[in-house]
Amino acid sequence: MIQSIQVTSTTAISYRWNATAKTIAGIVGSSGNGSSQLDSPYGLVVDSSGAIYVADAANNRVQKWIIGASSGTTVAGQADGTYSFCPSYSFNPTDVLVDSNGTVYVSDTGYQRIQRWTDGSSSGTTVAGTGRRNGIVLVLTVILMLSNEYVIEE
Repeated sequence: MIQSIQVTSTTAISYRWNATAKTIAGIVGSSGNGSSQLDSPYGLVVDSSGAIYVADAANNRVQKWIIGASSGTTVAGQADGTYSFCPSYSFNPTDVLVDSNGTVYVSDTGYQRIQRWTDGSSSGTTVAGTGRRNGIVLVLTVILMLSNEYVIEE
């Protein structure tokens, strides 16, 4: 389907949207916890190499998709989607950020914390929040990094 936008001024300009799309992460119409599947993907970020990191909320993990790959690699949480309250698990991650060193920061909303996962690590470190689900409600939705400061928007 092609859509047009008309801008009226002394000169008429017409824009056409390219309506074709290509799936680059996940499988259209198939949710699950396999390495090529996603289930309730939320936040995503693209690193300097073009790799895409997806906060795969219902699978309690963050998946990294390298350009041209047919499946993703789990870089935070457990590959099978399980969760538990310990540093090697995530619970309902909704946003992700990757710094220039490949360190992944995860907004782990289920445990109300921000986790830092260094490149290649099998567990994360809590850098913000208490991790208590029944404590003070801290909804972490967006992570921004400015220099070496962390900013959390509620």
